[in-house]
Amino acid sequence: MAYFELYRLARERAESRLGRGLAGDATSGEVAVILALNSARVKVVREMIEGDPTLGGDFRQMIVDHLDRATARASAIKHWTVPIPMPVWDAYAAEARRNGLRIGEVLAAALENELSRRGQALDPIERLDKTVRGYQAAAAELISRLQRSVEHAESRDAVGPGAAGVGRRER
Repeated sequence: MAYFELYRLARERAESRLGRGLAGDATSGEVAVILALNSARVKVVREMIEGDPTLGGDFRQMIVDHLDRATARASAIKHWTVPIPMPVWDAYAAEARRNGLRIGEVLAAALENELSRRGQALDPIERLDKTVRGYQAAAAELISRLQRSVEHAESRDAVGPGAAGVGRRER
């Protein structure tokens, strides 16, 4: 999950949590807070919930709790400075402009996509589970082959030692 997505909260989800519709519009009130939150403008959101008396107490508490959880998740994110070749920078900067995002968000999403593409984004437990299932399937196949070999050997032994020559002409 990209850094900026940690703070996102869908309007429908907020309304569902509150059990009511949001008050205000895109410029003020609860709707404006959600829009600022979804734009990762955390400082603005904190100022809005502290300074806007029209916000409901339940809404205010929900946003504070949401910010606390998102901030805790964000603390696990590593920040690093990386040199990027200009053609790569230009391509991602253009994508950021087209989508109205910051370039850091676009670059972080690109890294996450690459990691997912490589299949390394799996949870370690999920990777272990897949590996174990693979070993179990291989073991089941080996056991099946061994059982067929044993059954084949037993059926040859059941015929008896003298039965090998039955049906052959002697010269």
